[in-house]
Amino acid sequence: MASFEDFIEQVREANPIEKVIEESGHVLRGHGRLRTSAKHDSLKIRTDMGRFFWYSQNVQGDVFEWV
Repeated sequence: MASFEDFIEQVREANPIEKVIEESGHVLRGHGRLRTSAKHDSLKIRTDMGRFFWYSQNVQGDVFEWV
C-alpha cells in the first residue's frame, strides 16, 4: 500500500509548479530551472525544486501552498 507521502509526491509530479502558476494567470519568462513572472519580477519559480519564492509578498512554497 502506498503511503500518504507517496501520494503527495505523485500530485506534485503531475502538477509542475510552473504550469500551475501559469494557469492561475501569470505569464512566466525565462527557461531552464529558473523562471520569473513577467508582471511581478519578485516572483521566482525554481522548476528543479518545484518551489516558488514571491519575495515582495514574503511567501514561498510548493504547488500546495500556491493553490
